[in-house]
Amino acid sequence: MNGVNYIPVRLLTSGIIRGLYKNFLKFIVTNVLIAFFILMTTQTSCEAASLEQSLSFKFAQYFSDKDLKGMASLLDKNIVVYDPGKVTKGKNNFLNLLKNNFDKTNTIVFRILHIYQLDHKTIFEFKLSFDNDRYDGVDIVVWEKNKMKEIRCYYYPSPKSSV
Repeated sequence: MNGVNYIPVRLLTSGIIRGLYKNFLKFIVTNVLIAFFILMTTQTSCEAASLEQSLSFKFAQYFSDKDLKGMASLLDKNIVVYDPGKVTKGKNNFLNLLKNNFDKTNTIVFRILHIYQLDHKTIFEFKLSFDNDRYDGVDIVVWEKNKMKEIRCYYYPSPKSSV
């Protein structure tokens, strides 16, 4: 055929090619649906998302600075904080818990590594140090009217990380 590559009709209609074609179509449709879902969830409220993300960075800065007044400005009065092994309910109870921890510590560094937003939930990966104790973790924050309504904390001692 003068160097022209072609696929014989018999091969195109064989079960192998049809199966590959169907799988390819499933792959394309699935990825298009996933891309559409991601697009829709990230564009639902970009303004709110960027505000809540910036408030999350403020939270980390206030935490590092041991700024209870700044942190209080971000908390809903009925906040619920899920910390490994305990649940703290209410703004004042959470601030008292923080104050007790801050009073025992000279230096705190809270650094957000990655941040993700879905509707009014912010998820951020972080590194945290209290003096010489270092932790890696993830916080999930539920926002309501630009206040932290719920915080779910997951962390563990860092193997050999620096903050």
